[in-house]
Order: sequence, then C-alpha cells, then structure tokens
Amino acid sequence: MNTRSPLDASKLGGGFSVRDARALGISRSRLEARDLLRPYWGTRQLASDNSVPARSRALMSRLSPHAAISHSTAAIVWEIPLPVHWESDVVHVTVPIGLRAPQHRGVRGHQRTLDTADISAPHGFRMTTPVRTWCDLAELTSLAELVAAGDFLIHWQTPLTTATALEEYSTRNPQRRGTRVRRAALPLLSDRSESFRESILRVLILAAGFPAPDVNHEVRDDRGRILARVDLAWPDHKVALEYEGDHHRTDRAQWQRDLRRIEALQDAGWRVIRVSSNDLDLPGTLFDRLRRLLEY
Repeated sequence: MNTRSPLDASKLGGGFSVRDARALGISRSRLEARDLLRPYWGTRQLASDNSVPARSRALMSRLSPHAAISHSTAAIVWEIPLPVHWESDVVHVTVPIGLRAPQHRGVRGHQRTLDTADISAPHGFRMTTPVRTWCDLAELTSLAELVAAGDFLIHWQTPLTTATALEEYSTRNPQRRGTRVRRAALPLLSDRSESFRESILRVLILAAGFPAPDVNHEVRDDRGRILARVDLAWPDHKVALEYEGDHHRTDRAQWQRDLRRIEALQDAGWRVIRVSSNDLDLPGTLFDRLRRLLEY
C-alpha cells in the first residue's frame, strides 16, 4: 500500500471523510495507506494525529451540518480540565430536536435544543461554545468537578467566558438537564483558582461547612513585601492550605522552593497544611486539623 505521498493537511485536517478526499482527487488506493486510520465509517484520520480534535473533525465530516461536538468532548477541545479517569475515546455529539442522534461505537449522541448562539467552530468543525459546554457538563459531572471546569473558564488571566455569562445562560435555559448542580455550582465559582485539584479542595471545604477561604492569597510581611502566594487562606487565623501534586515531590527544585516558602510563612506566624490527593479522597483527617486551627 502506498504511504509515500503525504496528504495536504491544510485542506483535509487531521480527520476527514472519504467523500471529501475523493473530491480533492485523492485516489482510493491512497486512502487505504497504512498512515491513515478509520475512526468511523466513511472517514479517515492521520495516524500521526490521533487527537480528540482530529477524531471530532473526522466524525463531523459524516454527520448532519446541524450537529455539534459537545459535552466532555467539547470540554477536551476547549482544554477544560476534567477528571483524570474520564476516557477521551468516546466522542459526544449533540443534534437539534427532531434529528436522530448518532449512537454507535465510539460515539455518544444527544438530542437537545441547539441554537446558533450555542455553536462555535475554532478548529474547523462545529462544537458547543464554552458557556454551552459548561452547562452540558452538568449532566455528567459532580458539583466539585463542575466548579473546577467553571473556574478554568472564568480565570482572570485567560478567561473564555465570565461567571455572569454562565449564570445568564443557565437562567435563560432552566429546563436543561443538570439544572440543580449548575445552580449549586454558580455561587462557588472563583476566577482565581489555578488548578483542577485546587478547585476540588475548595468545594470539599465549603461543603464541610468551613468559612470560605481566600483563593490564591498573597501573604505579605510587615513592610508589604510578598512572602508567598498560597492556594487557600484564612488570613484572620493565619492558616493556609497548599495542594501539592506529584511534581512538588518529584521535582527537586520545586521541592526546595516549597521548603523555603513554608519556612517564610511559618516565620511570619502562619500555619500551613500541605494537602495531597489522598486528602481529597479521604478528607476526614484534614478537616479535623483544619477545625482545630480555625477553632471552628
């Protein structure tokens, strides 16, 4: 089989339909080459690009022009953080009410109201906007996971939308699935959270009844100089929580920076709780310590 002549990716993208390729003059034998995958019937995909956007593009080349990539698949394309256990090999597609939702291997179809304003095409195929994607995620995620997704979307440095836009969309569309979890998530959103796990930790703390912490709080000395920026803080009690992923343990330079930061905070009278993924799974011990420090 021929694998020597490269395909023009600028015309076809990472995924495409056999029909479109043939219209561009690509031979059938070339479409059988080993450097191409067959993700769905009548489609091809560059083996060198087995990404979610490429598979989404391939699928959309065979679907109704009114369909759109949605839910967790759209979230992946928008780079919205999702739980690590979620698989990315299933592509979610939404079609307007009245059309048949596709349901076959590797595809999960949804039939929903789908307005023009809900659609964007930054990668050359139709997909739901960040706002609509967040609302659809409420059908699939927990409260904490939805808050983490929303925190990412409204982050003050790189916002894809605003908390106001999320709330307004939810208010205009109260009949959508996931309404209850969206309503619970909206007042918990923060534009200062900087990681998925940090957001999860904050929601767990709030759900346990603790007072709301400051997010990414800057601790300063008596001269106003910044000593450290901590993930979650209760400044009146001089208590801070720091979530530490694996890179804090495996990166020696990061580990040494962490030690210096903790020492500076302790010298300034702060008490710091270092939190790991185990604490998120079994937070009881963490909560007990936090109650003692906050006298709560």
